[in-house]
Amino acid sequence: MPADDFFHGFLPASGPAFDLAADAAALALFRADPVPMWIRDPSGGALLDVSQGALDRYGYTRSEFLALDAAAFREAGTSPAAVLGGDRHRAKDGTAFDVEILARPLFYDGRRAELVRAAPPAAYARTDPGGAGAHRDLFFHNLDGVLVTREGEIVAVNPALCDMLRSAPGDILGRSPIDLLHPEDRPVAEDRMRRLLHGEQLPDFALYRALRRGGDAVWVEAHSKILRMGDDGGAAFLTIVHDITPWMTSQARLQAERDRARRYVETAGVLLVALDLEGRVTFLNREARTVLGTGAEAVEGRDWIEDFLPPRRRETVRAILRRVLEGGEAEYADEGPVRTLDGDERLVAARYVAFRAPGGAPAGVLVSGTDVTEQRAMEAALRRSEEKYRRFFDASPVSLWEEDISELRAALRALRDEGVRDIRAYIDANPGFLERAVAMVRVLDVNPATLAFYGADSKAQLLGGLDKIFTKDSLEVFREEVAAVFEGRRVFESEAVNRRIDGREVSILLRVSIPPEDAPDQVILVAIMDITRRKRLEEELLKVQKLESLGVLAGGIAHDFNNLLTAVLGNISLVLADPGTGETARDRLHQAERATLRARDLTQQLLTFSRGGAPVKRVLRLEPLVREAAGFALRGTAAACDFHFPEDLHPVLADEGQLGQVVQNLVLNAAQAMPEGGRIEIRAANLDLADPAPPLRPGAHVRLAVLDRGPGIPRDHLPKVFDPYFSTKQLGSGLGLAVCYSIVRNHGGIITAGARPGGGTAVEVTLPAHPGAAEPPEAPPDAPVPGTGRILVMDDDAMVRDVAVQLLTALGYEARGVGDGDGALEAWQAAAEAGTPFDAAILDLTVPGGMGGRETAARLLERHPGARLLVSSGYADDPVMARYRDHGFRAVVKKPYDLRELSATLRRVLEEDR
Repeated sequence: MPADDFFHGFLPASGPAFDLAADAAALALFRADPVPMWIRDPSGGALLDVSQGALDRYGYTRSEFLALDAAAFREAGTSPAAVLGGDRHRAKDGTAFDVEILARPLFYDGRRAELVRAAPPAAYARTDPGGAGAHRDLFFHNLDGVLVTREGEIVAVNPALCDMLRSAPGDILGRSPIDLLHPEDRPVAEDRMRRLLHGEQLPDFALYRALRRGGDAVWVEAHSKILRMGDDGGAAFLTIVHDITPWMTSQARLQAERDRARRYVETAGVLLVALDLEGRVTFLNREARTVLGTGAEAVEGRDWIEDFLPPRRRETVRAILRRVLEGGEAEYADEGPVRTLDGDERLVAARYVAFRAPGGAPAGVLVSGTDVTEQRAMEAALRRSEEKYRRFFDASPVSLWEEDISELRAALRALRDEGVRDIRAYIDANPGFLERAVAMVRVLDVNPATLAFYGADSKAQLLGGLDKIFTKDSLEVFREEVAAVFEGRRVFESEAVNRRIDGREVSILLRVSIPPEDAPDQVILVAIMDITRRKRLEEELLKVQKLESLGVLAGGIAHDFNNLLTAVLGNISLVLADPGTGETARDRLHQAERATLRARDLTQQLLTFSRGGAPVKRVLRLEPLVREAAGFALRGTAAACDFHFPEDLHPVLADEGQLGQVVQNLVLNAAQAMPEGGRIEIRAANLDLADPAPPLRPGAHVRLAVLDRGPGIPRDHLPKVFDPYFSTKQLGSGLGLAVCYSIVRNHGGIITAGARPGGGTAVEVTLPAHPGAAEPPEAPPDAPVPGTGRILVMDDDAMVRDVAVQLLTALGYEARGVGDGDGALEAWQAAAEAGTPFDAAILDLTVPGGMGGRETAARLLERHPGARLLVSSGYADDPVMARYRDHGFRAVVKKPYDLRELSATLRRVLEEDR
């Protein structure tokens, strides 16, 4: 190696950022170098390390040399400033010799240090541009730039410096040398000149960026010495400037390569540990730190065998290290336990490889390995494999495919040679090419996770072509994959739908690693993850968003329609309450009343998924509710139900009316699927779910299943059956299952539909179980209940308000109506001041453009805490209606008003405080 290779070439350009002691290979090179060099502590002068060349030149042993300090070498009476870059040293045997001292900063063992080289002196021992003869020739004909500075100004420059800076001598002479430097380097240079003038011992050179004429920069290495010039002996600086721009460029490239190598080592999927000759850890990568459970600072410098191997393994590994270092084995593979800093043991399959200094002497051992603790069972076969990639391939929990695309690559290359530039346009114009391209890809291997995911019994079921797992959606994704190969991309990622061996379709996320076009092995690696559950959750979210959007519209329509029904039903009730109404008229009015109630049920379906309304829940038993709702739904049909309920079926917390509506819709659908008649099975069961799909939570649940023997639901219709207004029936509204979906979701449950084994459809509803006992339902009165008292009615709809006043009057109450909350507050206050207070108020929850029922109730109760308030709304599923007591109301009156329910509710409220 040339003498300057280590000093100028091996160390990185970053200088102090490099720690020589931390790099085992570099440290070995340094110690074996024949050039006299040593490392010293600049703060105290202590010697930290030495090269073999220095030991040979000065005649000391390593321990003797390191016990000295730098001043011990200098011959008495010499001064480092007397000779340009030189000094006179004395060996152990007394021999004196001239040397040129060069120093470079670096880090050694975590602290700042200097690398010092004692080389033979240069051809010029003294340089005086004002002299004559050889010295003048050395000054003007030196290939390096030379300048002399006195009293802060440049007084002499040589042609080489002018050429280096692309400037004329007149452009340089008379200027400060600091002005020649890049602005960012000037403070450093000024500080260095000041310290040199004060006699400080500094490194022999400094690196700066000098500015050429035109403003571009050139990297230079500047060696400055103090001279005495002229008769007055004034101080001057002699600076030799060496253009190191090519070296800096190469160092930057070298550093970039080192950075890339370090990033690779840090991100490699294997642990890497470097050991010195004594078995101490000098380096470990991220994977090694993860396995050992610690940071680098807690490991480096420790004994690998004593600190990280259990006692039963230490002698085995010592023998391995000896065999590798002594050259008996080029590398050695071994598998055994490694002990973490927490005391745990991890099983590591490791390889030991010696790395050597340039002279061939061993410098240390590199240990690379894989943590195989969790995959030990699978690696019984993998241990026989020499390829680490194969171990990863077979042990991966992700579905992995090896596919040969060499034939496809050749076809795409031929198309490019023919002038094809847009492969997508070519495929669209030649649809047969895509099917041929599928046949060009050969599946070479799949891992065990793939067999499990695709339901294959053996690899033979999947090897060969891709047609076994492809669907129509797969072809569209494959088109984009072909485009990625054609365009030279290295990675392709997409979602797709594949088909399992049993025919079931699954949603996947695939990631394809594509080799370069010039790679000899045209095999792609495809990683596939199952995202079926995630896609289902996304579909569930989409359904909820559809319902929310339609619910806003449906809720408004239902509210207004409810107000109209309130007027219609109220007037019918008033006429029926009139004793003078004839029997014929009564029969027709009862028919009109039933039709109005059916219309109310329709609005209730719309309200079920409008505005995110909360159900009015109570704890109830499913069996009586299901039997009653199913029996009602099957009236007039040719179908019948078979019920299967366990005696210990858990109760549920639910809205009886809404849940009954779910059962009616499901049973009616099942009956319509069997128009000729048949048996519908309704089964219920208790479940204990540990990890259910959202929105279900772990714990006890109840599942209700409705099963028919109809033709079943087509596969492509299954994702849409719960969408609003989707129906395959000629006269269907498409609201039935959408309402079921919304009700079940509002109860914290899920509803699913699928094919029944043996034919037919199975719809399952899963609801959270409730630990409490079922509450008995309230029985409505057989006839309206009369009463007395003063009642205030607030409703923004004049027609509804008038009907409510007339119904209350017919029941025996004195009623007054107002249009909004302000009117209600004024009327209540006026009646209280007049000594004729209202006994109760019925407040409409929603008043467009005015004060609604909730705010009115809050203000009334603030002034009159004992006020009896009832809430009324066309939005029967509004959260306030579900939690009315939280807002100060004592009862709920749903629109349209039923005279019996209205009278019974009002009587109950009025009797609470009596």
